[in-house]
Amino acid sequence: MESIRISKGRVIPVAFCVVGTFLLFFVYEFLYENVNEVMFIILGIVISPILPLMWTSRTIVEINPREKYIHKFVWLMGKKTGKPKSFGGIEKTYINAVTTSQRMTPRQKTTNTGGLKEYIGFLLLEDGRKIELIRDEDPDYVFEKMEKISHKLGTELSDNARQSNPT
Repeated sequence: MESIRISKGRVIPVAFCVVGTFLLFFVYEFLYENVNEVMFIILGIVISPILPLMWTSRTIVEINPREKYIHKFVWLMGKKTGKPKSFGGIEKTYINAVTTSQRMTPRQKTTNTGGLKEYIGFLLLEDGRKIELIRDEDPDYVFEKMEKISHKLGTELSDNARQSNPT
């Protein structure tokens, strides 16, 4: 069995990356206007790694069933941060549905309640630990991805979300 890597998404959301990029350009402009040329070059070299760090940072889960370790790490410009943790075995993979709601009460004393249903794919280890692998609002997307993962791991997939609430 080969190792599986699952990208859980960006560490810094895209909106913050865009805003941070514009702020850095404004900082560069300010430095260009107010600092001598040598100091501008030195500060530019010091500040320049911030942009790639913002745009390339990702959270990844790597599962290696052959060597029996799970590595949750943050990937920054090709470097892994975090420590792998060993496990005894994999019991199963499964999908759960979670409904979250938020109640908003403005000054007019009318209450608005908004709800969101998410589908979460988990990996259950023999020692009882649960590892979240995938989270999305689309049940078909989660089922398709979890089906591929469970096939690669050689485990059964339990779809608790569709069993409890058929649609």
